Amino acid sequence: MEVRPWALAYVAAGLLATAAPARADATLFAGALSAGGGRSVVGGSIGLFARETRSVIGFEIDYTRTLGGARTTSPRISTFGGSLLVQVPIVDRRMNAYAAFGGTLYQEATPDDKSAGGAFNVGGGVKVTLAGPLKLRLDYRFFRVRFVEASTGSTHPQRVTIGLALAF
Repeated sequence: MEVRPWALAYVAAGLLATAAPARADATLFAGALSAGGGRSVVGGSIGLFARETRSVIGFEIDYTRTLGGARTTSPRISTFGGSLLVQVPIVDRRMNAYAAFGGTLYQEATPDDKSAGGAFNVGGGVKVTLAGPLKLRLDYRFFRVRFVEASTGSTHPQRVTIGLALAF
């Protein structure tokens, strides 16, 4: 029996159309952080939502770090935090807008010194379905850093990122 490519495409489209709503997603992202005169960042996150299909409340953990080697005079900045997400579907469920707020461990490190402290973050964004479980994610976060000896001189950095999310 010969399997035709168009038949496989129909089966795949049917499976994707009947898939259960995502209860989790993982995102890899890149963007910019305003601390230290503007820095490139990379990171990732994992988000989980309640088992009920109509739940709009979820939780996310994320990690971000600035790019740059040892030649950079600016401190290396890294964040690790958890946020509560409130996510609502818009535009016929192909797009989700969300608000996020939570706590973050914020660290700045130079070859000579290391400063770390807690931070509060608030922000939001949108997830747009590209195909099946693949989504484009745009995110904005505002941080209120709890230590004032930050070497960048910024106690309220902002982060803007774009990434690819995989729902599962």
